[in-house]
Amino acid sequence: MNKKMKKITVLINLLFITFFINAQEKVLDLNDTFYTSYLSKKESFAISNQVTNDLVLLLKEKKKLYSYLLDVNYEILAKVTTKTLPSKYKNLLGYNIVDKKYTILYSNDRNSKFAILQIDFTNNSSKIKILDDFKIKKELYIKSINYNNKVHILAVTENTSDINIYTFDEDFNSQKKVVTFENLEFPNLTGLDAKITASNIFAGIPLEYRIAKIESSNPNVLETTSSQVKLYPLGNELVISFDITPKETKLCYINLDTFTTRHKTYAIQQKPEEDFSRSNSYLFDNKLFQIASSGIKLKFSILDLKTEELIKEYTIEEKDSITFKNSPIFIEGSDISLLFRKDKFRKVEKTKKFLKNVSSGSLGISAYKVANEYNIVLGGIAFLSGGGAGGGFSAGGTIGSGGFASLNFSPTSYGYRGYSTSSRTTYINCLFDTSFEHLQGDIPINKYDKLNDFEDTLPEEINAINIFMHNKILHYNYFDPKERIFKVYQFKE
Repeated sequence: MNKKMKKITVLINLLFITFFINAQEKVLDLNDTFYTSYLSKKESFAISNQVTNDLVLLLKEKKKLYSYLLDVNYEILAKVTTKTLPSKYKNLLGYNIVDKKYTILYSNDRNSKFAILQIDFTNNSSKIKILDDFKIKKELYIKSINYNNKVHILAVTENTSDINIYTFDEDFNSQKKVVTFENLEFPNLTGLDAKITASNIFAGIPLEYRIAKIESSNPNVLETTSSQVKLYPLGNELVISFDITPKETKLCYINLDTFTTRHKTYAIQQKPEEDFSRSNSYLFDNKLFQIASSGIKLKFSILDLKTEELIKEYTIEEKDSITFKNSPIFIEGSDISLLFRKDKFRKVEKTKKFLKNVSSGSLGISAYKVANEYNIVLGGIAFLSGGGAGGGFSAGGTIGSGGFASLNFSPTSYGYRGYSTSSRTTYINCLFDTSFEHLQGDIPINKYDKLNDFEDTLPEEINAINIFMHNKILHYNYFDPKERIFKVYQFKE
């Protein structure tokens, strides 16, 4: 290698090291956090105070829970050690915060029984209480969300379109508000009932297309965004999108202060000969991104939700080359052709193959913005036989069956990992400017890319992993059993 090439190589390495160092910042080291054997299971979870920006870290091993209250500068304000709840209460649904009293709500696997763990950092105490008086009767549990440091449980009354929203006071007595989703109803063509209600819609969603809770501030994988029903907590509004038929997207807005609702329907624009059989949507940056496919044609459009005007529309047909893609066509997941591949993905060239694959399952679209460029992912996901989303990611107990926390509460890890190992995903990456004109070039690196590179540098034996948003910044924590240190990093754009 000549001197010039050596200088270029050194420069590239220095640039990479500089970028990597700046990609993350360690904000906390905790010593002596876990006390049992090296091999015992350890889990972690985080609660971000939406009002004060304090942070609570919950570290669990066996039947002990170590709780740390940190201020905005990650300084430890208090620590409380308590017992965990009975083992049947596995799903963490949310929390209430009053001053320095944190009350965490759990449920059993069927979401039919509930309990709380209350940690009071002011007087260094805790208590466990089974909520025998709170039951969801003749209702279908939908999801839980947190707003303004209060947990809200959503359920739909059987055979109706009444959505019940339960909130809890300081003593965890529940208050019930009822809103209607009658605009979702449509005639039942089978003749068994007069109409399909919201309850029928929620009950009819297959497990692999489970209701997804979306954090729009993060990139989201197609395994998440391919859901037919998505919940978007956006400030004091909860937006629920429904892509039940291939002809339209319905948006239902719930004001979490007044519990008033509004509803909007946005048709999939199509010509009679297009006859789209599948569609889906994604809500991001006050824009509605819609995707529809007939198997031989795909349409992608962007609508401004403020003006309700169409910004841009793109179509793909079998004979076309996809001129607005910035990546190859990728196929990844549990495809038999990928079984023995180390990277678990392959590239294809034919547009026909792309259209066939994305139309064989559920369509998905995801949008994310880095600087002033939109990274759009278009594709589809097919769940293979014996698969589905029943297992889940369980590292650190953040997501999965039997874990300490659940995807009900922590969509950040959910969005980063995806949730199924029994699916095949086909997709392309696209790049657009703020007018949604196509841009040439590489897809910009986002915070999940940085996080993925960071994970590649970590020892294999780390555990108690958790990924969460705090103060609008992505965080990653883990326990290093060799150093016996619990570490917390933040990842800024």
